[in-house]
Amino acid sequence: MTATARLLYVSWYNPENSFIYPVARLMERQVSPRFRFAYIKGAEAALARGFTPFSDFPDIQALYEDDALFPLFANRLVLSARSDPSEAASPLDLSPSSPDPLLVLAHGPGRRATEKLELFGLPERNPESGDLLYRFLVRGIRHVAHGEEAVTGLAPGQRLLCLLDFQNPIDPFAVVLRTVNPHQMVGFLPHYLGEEAARLRDAGAALTVRVERVNPSPAPRHPRLLCVLTAGGLSAFTPFASPRYLPINPAADA
Repeated sequence: MTATARLLYVSWYNPENSFIYPVARLMERQVSPRFRFAYIKGAEAALARGFTPFSDFPDIQALYEDDALFPLFANRLVLSARSDPSEAASPLDLSPSSPDPLLVLAHGPGRRATEKLELFGLPERNPESGDLLYRFLVRGIRHVAHGEEAVTGLAPGQRLLCLLDFQNPIDPFAVVLRTVNPHQMVGFLPHYLGEEAARLRDAGAALTVRVERVNPSPAPRHPRLLCVLTAGGLSAFTPFASPRYLPINPAADA
Protein backbone atom coordinates (compact mmCIF):
# COMPACT_ATOMS: atom_id res chain seq x y z
CA MET A 1 0.00 0.00 0.00
CA THR A 2 1.40 3.41 -0.95
CA ALA A 3 1.85 6.16 1.61
CA THR A 4 -0.85 8.29 -0.04
CA ALA A 5 -3.49 5.53 -0.08
CA ARG A 6 -6.17 5.34 2.58
CA LEU A 7 -8.13 2.29 3.59
CA LEU A 8 -11.07 1.04 5.58
CA TYR A 9 -11.56 -2.49 6.78
CA VAL A 10 -14.85 -4.12 5.91
CA SER A 11 -16.20 -6.46 8.55
CA TRP A 12 -18.98 -9.00 8.75
CA TYR A 13 -21.17 -9.32 11.83
CA ASN A 14 -21.98 -12.87 12.88
CA PRO A 15 -25.28 -12.79 14.82
CA GLU A 16 -24.63 -16.24 16.28
CA ASN A 17 -21.67 -15.16 18.41
CA SER A 18 -21.74 -11.35 17.96
CA PHE A 19 -18.22 -11.40 16.51
CA ILE A 20 -17.12 -8.73 14.07
CA TYR A 21 -14.92 -10.51 11.51
CA PRO A 22 -12.69 -8.32 9.31
CA VAL A 23 -13.15 -9.81 5.84
CA ALA A 24 -12.04 -7.21 3.28
CA ARG A 25 -10.60 -3.77 2.81
CA LEU A 26 -11.62 -0.76 0.77
CA MET A 27 -8.74 1.41 -0.45
CA GLU A 28 -8.82 4.91 -1.89
CA ARG A 29 -5.79 5.88 -3.99
CA GLN A 30 -4.55 9.06 -5.64
CA VAL A 31 -4.25 7.36 -9.03
CA SER A 32 -6.69 5.75 -11.42
CA PRO A 33 -8.53 3.54 -10.72
CA ARG A 34 -9.29 5.44 -7.52
CA PHE A 35 -11.03 2.74 -5.46
CA ARG A 36 -9.82 -0.80 -4.82
CA PHE A 37 -11.59 -3.62 -2.98
CA ALA A 38 -9.93 -6.87 -1.92
CA TYR A 39 -10.74 -9.64 0.52
CA ILE A 40 -8.29 -10.31 3.34
CA LYS A 41 -7.25 -13.53 5.08
CA GLY A 42 -9.89 -13.00 7.76
CA ALA A 43 -12.53 -13.82 5.16
CA GLU A 44 -11.30 -17.40 5.02
CA ALA A 45 -12.03 -17.90 8.73
CA ALA A 46 -15.37 -16.12 8.39
CA LEU A 47 -16.43 -18.46 5.56
CA ALA A 48 -16.30 -21.33 8.04
CA ARG A 49 -18.64 -19.34 10.31
CA GLY A 50 -21.30 -18.72 7.67
CA PHE A 51 -19.98 -15.68 5.84
CA THR A 52 -21.03 -15.36 2.20
CA PRO A 53 -19.03 -13.07 -0.11
CA PHE A 54 -20.82 -9.81 -0.90
CA SER A 55 -22.87 -10.03 -4.08
CA ASP A 56 -20.97 -7.10 -5.60
CA PHE A 57 -17.70 -8.95 -4.96
CA PRO A 58 -18.41 -12.68 -5.43
CA ASP A 59 -14.82 -13.93 -5.85
CA ILE A 60 -12.67 -13.73 -2.71
CA GLN A 61 -9.54 -14.23 -4.83
CA ALA A 62 -10.24 -11.28 -7.13
CA LEU A 63 -9.14 -7.66 -7.01
CA TYR A 64 -11.89 -5.13 -7.79
CA GLU A 65 -11.11 -1.61 -9.01
CA ASP A 66 -13.15 1.39 -10.17
CA ASP A 67 -12.84 5.15 -10.39
CA ALA A 68 -16.28 5.48 -8.76
CA LEU A 69 -17.09 4.34 -5.25
CA PHE A 70 -18.55 0.83 -5.42
CA PRO A 71 -22.37 0.71 -5.10
CA LEU A 72 -22.22 -1.34 -1.89
CA PHE A 73 -20.58 1.63 -0.15
CA ALA A 74 -22.14 4.47 -2.16
CA ASN A 75 -25.56 3.18 -1.12
CA ARG A 76 -24.53 3.38 2.52
CA LEU A 77 -23.76 7.08 2.06
CA VAL A 78 -27.26 7.58 0.65
CA LEU A 79 -28.81 5.66 3.55
CA SER A 80 -26.81 7.71 6.05
CA ALA A 81 -28.06 10.92 4.51
CA ARG A 82 -31.66 9.74 4.75
CA SER A 83 -31.47 8.22 8.23
CA ASP A 84 -33.41 9.48 11.20
CA PRO A 85 -30.76 10.95 13.53
CA SER A 86 -32.34 9.13 16.48
CA GLU A 87 -31.77 5.82 14.71
CA ALA A 88 -28.30 6.40 13.27
CA ALA A 89 -26.49 9.05 15.26
CA SER A 90 -23.03 9.73 13.87
CA PRO A 91 -20.65 9.09 16.77
CA LEU A 92 -18.42 11.95 15.63
CA ASP A 93 -21.22 14.36 14.65
CA LEU A 94 -20.05 14.00 11.07
CA SER A 95 -22.50 15.10 8.42
CA PRO A 96 -23.25 12.49 5.73
CA SER A 97 -22.93 15.35 3.20
CA SER A 98 -19.18 15.51 3.85
CA PRO A 99 -17.20 15.43 0.58
CA ASP A 100 -14.94 12.74 2.03
CA PRO A 101 -16.73 9.39 1.51
CA LEU A 102 -14.23 7.28 3.45
CA LEU A 103 -14.50 9.59 6.45
CA VAL A 104 -18.28 9.29 6.44
CA LEU A 105 -18.14 5.52 6.04
CA ALA A 106 -15.63 5.14 8.88
CA HIS A 107 -17.26 7.50 11.37
CA GLY A 108 -20.88 7.48 10.34
CA PRO A 109 -23.70 5.60 12.05
CA GLY A 110 -22.12 2.16 11.72
CA ARG A 111 -24.08 -1.05 11.48
CA ARG A 112 -27.84 -0.92 11.78
CA ALA A 113 -29.73 -3.68 13.57
CA THR A 114 -30.61 -5.47 10.33
CA GLU A 115 -27.16 -5.24 8.74
CA LYS A 116 -24.15 -7.54 8.84
CA LEU A 117 -21.66 -5.13 7.31
CA GLU A 118 -19.60 -2.58 9.21
CA LEU A 119 -16.50 -0.54 8.43
CA PHE A 120 -13.67 0.68 10.60
CA GLY A 121 -10.49 2.56 9.80
CA LEU A 122 -6.93 2.74 10.97
CA PRO A 123 -6.33 4.52 14.27
CA GLU A 124 -5.47 8.19 14.32
CA ARG A 125 -2.12 9.31 15.69
CA ASN A 126 -1.84 12.18 18.15
CA PRO A 127 0.59 14.59 16.41
CA GLU A 128 2.04 15.80 19.71
CA SER A 129 2.40 12.62 21.76
CA GLY A 130 2.49 10.04 18.97
CA ASP A 131 -0.18 8.02 20.77
CA LEU A 132 -2.47 5.84 18.66
CA LEU A 133 -6.19 6.57 19.06
CA TYR A 134 -8.68 3.78 18.29
CA ARG A 135 -12.31 4.94 18.33
CA PHE A 136 -14.89 2.20 18.74
CA LEU A 137 -18.45 1.40 19.72
CA VAL A 138 -18.74 -0.74 22.84
CA ARG A 139 -20.26 -4.19 22.24
CA GLY A 140 -22.34 -6.53 24.34
CA ILE A 141 -23.95 -3.94 26.61
CA ARG A 142 -27.02 -6.15 26.87
CA HIS A 143 -24.88 -9.16 27.81
CA VAL A 144 -23.57 -7.73 31.08
CA ALA A 145 -25.64 -7.32 34.23
CA HIS A 146 -27.10 -3.80 34.51
CA GLY A 147 -25.07 -2.70 31.51
CA GLU A 148 -27.75 -0.34 30.21
CA GLU A 149 -28.01 1.39 33.59
CA ALA A 150 -24.23 1.73 33.84
CA VAL A 151 -23.96 3.30 30.38
CA THR A 152 -26.57 5.98 31.12
CA GLY A 153 -24.48 7.10 34.09
CA LEU A 154 -21.29 7.61 32.09
CA ALA A 155 -19.89 10.97 31.01
CA PRO A 156 -17.38 12.02 28.31
CA GLY A 157 -13.80 11.75 29.55
CA GLN A 158 -14.61 9.11 32.13
CA ARG A 159 -12.05 6.32 32.31
CA LEU A 160 -12.96 2.67 31.84
CA LEU A 161 -10.79 -0.26 32.89
CA CYS A 162 -9.94 -3.22 30.64
CA LEU A 163 -10.28 -6.72 32.07
CA LEU A 164 -9.00 -9.70 30.11
CA ASP A 165 -11.62 -12.45 30.04
CA PHE A 166 -9.24 -15.42 29.90
CA GLN A 167 -11.99 -17.96 30.56
CA ASN A 168 -14.30 -16.74 27.80
CA PRO A 169 -15.23 -19.96 25.94
CA ILE A 170 -15.94 -18.15 22.67
CA ASP A 171 -13.37 -15.38 22.31
CA PRO A 172 -9.80 -15.83 23.62
CA PHE A 173 -9.22 -12.08 23.12
CA ALA A 174 -12.34 -10.95 25.00
CA VAL A 175 -11.86 -7.73 26.97
CA VAL A 176 -14.51 -6.53 29.40
CA LEU A 177 -14.86 -2.81 30.11
CA ARG A 178 -15.89 -1.60 33.57
CA THR A 179 -16.07 1.62 35.50
CA VAL A 180 -13.41 2.51 38.06
CA ASN A 181 -15.71 3.19 41.01
CA PRO A 182 -18.08 1.56 41.54
CA HIS A 183 -16.94 -1.57 39.69
CA GLN A 184 -19.67 -1.94 37.06
CA MET A 185 -19.27 -3.72 33.74
CA VAL A 186 -20.55 -1.80 30.72
CA GLY A 187 -19.68 -4.09 27.77
CA PHE A 188 -16.81 -5.40 25.67
CA LEU A 189 -14.18 -4.23 23.24
CA PRO A 190 -15.13 -5.24 19.68
CA HIS A 191 -13.75 -8.68 18.82
CA TYR A 192 -11.28 -7.29 16.26
CA LEU A 193 -10.00 -4.69 18.74
CA GLY A 194 -9.49 -7.27 21.48
CA GLU A 195 -6.87 -8.96 19.32
CA GLU A 196 -5.30 -5.59 18.52
CA ALA A 197 -5.15 -4.69 22.24
CA ALA A 198 -3.28 -7.94 22.90
CA ARG A 199 -0.70 -7.00 20.23
CA LEU A 200 -0.35 -3.52 21.71
CA ARG A 201 0.09 -4.92 25.21
CA ASP A 202 2.74 -7.37 24.02
CA ALA A 203 4.57 -4.46 22.36
CA GLY A 204 4.69 -2.61 25.69
CA ALA A 205 2.02 0.02 25.02
CA ALA A 206 0.28 1.86 27.86
CA LEU A 207 -3.44 1.38 27.20
CA THR A 208 -6.20 3.70 28.40
CA VAL A 209 -9.91 3.67 27.53
CA ARG A 210 -12.09 6.73 27.99
CA VAL A 211 -15.69 7.55 27.15
CA GLU A 212 -16.05 9.90 24.20
CA ARG A 213 -19.81 10.02 23.69
CA VAL A 214 -22.98 8.48 25.15
CA ASN A 215 -26.03 8.23 22.89
CA PRO A 216 -28.92 7.70 25.33
CA SER A 217 -32.18 5.96 24.54
CA PRO A 218 -34.03 6.01 22.15
CA ALA A 219 -30.80 5.58 20.22
CA PRO A 220 -30.27 1.90 19.32
CA ARG A 221 -28.11 -0.19 21.64
CA HIS A 222 -25.39 -0.70 19.02
CA PRO A 223 -24.20 2.96 18.81
CA ARG A 224 -25.01 3.67 22.46
CA LEU A 225 -21.45 4.16 23.73
CA LEU A 226 -18.47 5.54 21.80
CA CYS A 227 -15.05 5.24 23.43
CA VAL A 228 -11.43 5.80 22.48
CA LEU A 229 -8.58 3.42 23.25
CA THR A 230 -5.30 5.29 23.58
CA ALA A 231 -2.06 3.36 23.09
CA GLY A 232 1.01 5.26 24.25
CA GLY A 233 4.67 4.61 24.74
CA LEU A 234 5.36 3.01 21.37
CA SER A 235 8.02 4.36 19.07
CA ALA A 236 6.95 2.12 16.20
CA PHE A 237 3.88 -0.04 15.73
CA THR A 238 1.94 -1.13 12.65
CA PRO A 239 -1.81 -1.25 13.36
CA PHE A 240 -3.83 -4.27 12.30
CA ALA A 241 -0.78 -6.18 11.10
CA SER A 242 -1.80 -9.68 12.20
CA PRO A 243 -2.02 -12.27 9.39
CA ARG A 244 -5.79 -12.04 9.00
CA TYR A 245 -5.48 -8.48 7.66
CA LEU A 246 -3.24 -9.51 4.75
CA PRO A 247 -4.95 -9.36 1.34
CA ILE A 248 -5.73 -12.73 -0.22
CA ASN A 249 -4.68 -11.35 -3.60
CA PRO A 250 -1.07 -10.07 -3.32
CA ALA A 251 -1.71 -7.59 -6.13
CA ALA A 252 -3.86 -5.58 -3.74
CA ASP A 253 -0.68 -4.04 -2.30
CA ALA A 254 0.86 -3.25 -5.67
